[in-house]
Amino acid sequence: MPSNIASERRRLGLTQSDLAKMVGKGRSSICKWEKDPDTIDGGSLKALARIFSCSTDYLLLRTDERVSYSSKPVVEASYE
Repeated sequence: MPSNIASERRRLGLTQSDLAKMVGKGRSSICKWEKDPDTIDGGSLKALARIFSCSTDYLLLRTDERVSYSSKPVVEASYE
């Protein structure tokens, strides 16, 4: 099953470890979420949607539309 979380992470050039630091979780959480997005807790899901500038439904594979909320990703300001 394709993972929009993995696709978005790669689109921004982030490793699983990079993304884990940004959301305050371990790399194993990112790996688990990429395999099964339904395992994401609400707070982390909202954080990922902010980081990727997309909808939570897109990350949960409930829609194919990215539905961007912002024209500028949070990553530029959050992690370097």
